[in-house]
Formats: sequence, C-alpha cells, structure tokens
Amino acid sequence: MKKIIIAMFLTLMIFGKGFATEKWEETFENETPPEGWTIINNDGSNPHIYGDEGDEDTVATVWSYESDIQFIVNGQFLSVRPYEGAYFWHSGWTNRNTETNVIDEWLITPQLPMIEVGDTLSFFAGATDRDYVDSLDVYPIWHDSLRVFVSVSDNAIDSFTELINDSTGYFEVDGPTGYWHGYQFDMSQFAGELVYVAINYYISDASYQGNGENVWVDDFSLFNADTSTVAIEITELGDGFNQTELIGNYPNPFNPSTTILFHLATSSRVSLHIYNAAGQFVCTIKDREPMTQGERRVQFDATGLSSGTYFYQLQTNDRTQIKRMVLLR
Repeated sequence: MKKIIIAMFLTLMIFGKGFATEKWEETFENETPPEGWTIINNDGSNPHIYGDEGDEDTVATVWSYESDIQFIVNGQFLSVRPYEGAYFWHSGWTNRNTETNVIDEWLITPQLPMIEVGDTLSFFAGATDRDYVDSLDVYPIWHDSLRVFVSVSDNAIDSFTELINDSTGYFEVDGPTGYWHGYQFDMSQFAGELVYVAINYYISDASYQGNGENVWVDDFSLFNADTSTVAIEITELGDGFNQTELIGNYPNPFNPSTTILFHLATSSRVSLHIYNAAGQFVCTIKDREPMTQGERRVQFDATGLSSGTYFYQLQTNDRTQIKRMVLLR
C-alpha cells in the first residue's frame, strides 16, 4: 500500500487552517468491552426467557455488546454489523422490565479528556425505524430515540444532566435496519471539565411489537476543529486492493469545496449523500450512478452552506459507509 502527501497543504498553510483534532475515540475492537465503560439497568428488569418453544433464549437486561444482530423485516433477514471495529452496543424491547414494560438502560463512557471550547462529541447510531405510540408520553407517534447526559463529577446516574435542551430531551434515531447515522453534540459549555457521557434508552411502554424498539450505537469520539497548520496525508490504494472503501476527503477542513475519495472493488451503482451534524439530509451528490471498479474522486461544493461539521455517506451495492468533514468559512 503506497502513501502520498497531497500538496494541498501549502494552500492550508497560507490560510492558517488546520484539521479537526481527534482527542479520544472508541471503536470497540476487542471481544470484551473496553475498560471504563459502564452499563446500568435502571428499569429493574431481570433476565427472562424469550422465543418459541424449543428455541428459547435467555435475554439480557441491559445494553448488549454485539458483533452482529439479525432482524426479520417484511419477510427478509437484515443484519446490523459494526460501523467501525468489530463490536457495537445494542438495546431493544426484549431488555424491558416485563412487569412494567419500561426500558431504561444507560451506557456510560469512561472519563473523557478535559473539554475545551469547540469540542464535539460524536457517535453513530441506528434503529429499526418504526413508529411507536409512546415514549415518555411525549408524542402520540414517535420513532426510536435516545437521550444524552453529561456528568462533571462521576458516573452515578444522579450526577448526570441532560445535554439536549428542548422540551423532550430526546433526539430521534433514524433507520432503516442495518444503517448507521452520525450524531454530534457541542460540548463547549463544559470547557475546563473532565466529564462522563451517558447514552440513555428510555421507553415508557415497550410492550411486544415484533421487531419493536431497537437501537444500536458505535464509534464514539471527541474532537476539536482547531486552527493548527498540518499537512494532509491521504492513503493511495495499491492495485491489489480488493475492498470497497470510503477513504476520506481532502482538504479537510475545507472552504468551499473538497474532493471525496473512495475505491470500488467491483463495478457498482453509487450514491453519495450529505447530512448535517444533526443527521438531517442536506443534498445528494450521486444518485445510484453506475461506476466501474477502481479509485474514484468526486467534488463536493458547499457554497451556500454554513460552517460546521457534515457527514458524507457512500452507498454501493455491497456497503454503506460514513465519514465526517468540516466546513470552515
């Protein structure tokens, strides 16, 4: 595998623009969860049996650490696999308290590096993307959703405060089954603090609904869009590379345009979509466009968009991948 240094860094040096500095990341590479992560079963559920006679299974009561999950959707088997690394976290309706039908599961990070102004918390999540009639009795119809909490002292539940400051405290998690979406949260209000972050999956009535309530999360990171001057290093894939891969974009940060680089292992229809930091769709660059095998470069012009973090999603015949980029005006 060859590496080349893109000469674009000369332009960046002139403008004094740098890259998003990654301060911490966890992609769950090992068979056991990393040290420092905490899971709390706050709904008081006990392990219970689920499944048809002769095919019963004991169901966990908390976030489970998975390498693959299978769902049956409209008669088809669909898989959820890690966004990054080898494992991810999953919770669903089978984790509920069977007496109260409440799901209240907490996934808590280790203590993060000291927060600075401009720090952003990022993670990826997905859901089965179905409607439910109750979630904390907030809305009559609601998709799967999560809450994010922050503690500046310890990882006890009572120490956490909600990060999302709206009437519900929730953010909606998008589907469909098997897909991942990036979500980001500004951490600047905690500058100077060492914090813990909690992901809370709360459903007040999680009675049986087929594939029902299910969410999955992966690839947590903390980064800061600094203004240091650095060179851009892009990996150039050798001729023998045989995997479809979303490589990255350069320059990054950029203003107003950047080049998205990816490699196709075989000919495929290619879709390339842009989303903002809230996971909302922004635009489509390519829509099921036929492309042949090999390295491909696509220009993205962000004229008219405001500064901030964006995600670009590559969909091919066999894979869906997402990476982030930063637009600095």
